[in-house]
Amino acid sequence: MKRALMLAALLVVAVGSSRAQLGVYAGFSASNYHVPNVGWQYGPTFGAYIQPWAAPFIRAGVDVRASLLGTGTEKVDSILVGPRVQIHPHVLPLMPYGEILIGGAHVNLGQGSANIDKTAIEYQVAG
Repeated sequence: MKRALMLAALLVVAVGSSRAQLGVYAGFSASNYHVPNVGWQYGPTFGAYIQPWAAPFIRAGVDVRASLLGTGTEKVDSILVGPRVQIHPHVLPLMPYGEILIGGAHVNLGQGSANIDKTAIEYQVAG
């Protein structure tokens, strides 16, 4: 019991003195690619960000995310990375952010002559 209490106290001190914020997230995504005979593609999006740089009212860091949309032969898999900037006003409980992500995606959609099967550069501007 004493050892667990010491470990918990150490964890609280370490988290409290940490200068970087690490966030892990997961979500659900849906996309319509407007390709003949291909409906909406659904799947998970997950990622993590770390914000080691801070100034008054602003935090900055890096975000990495992956999306796995579709099933079977119709799939879109992508991974993105890029800078993230967050505004941290101390008077409001809101912390808006913006980020520019770039990476690659493998797309396999459609059938027959409308088949798309390629790897390409992908980008996102989010906030």
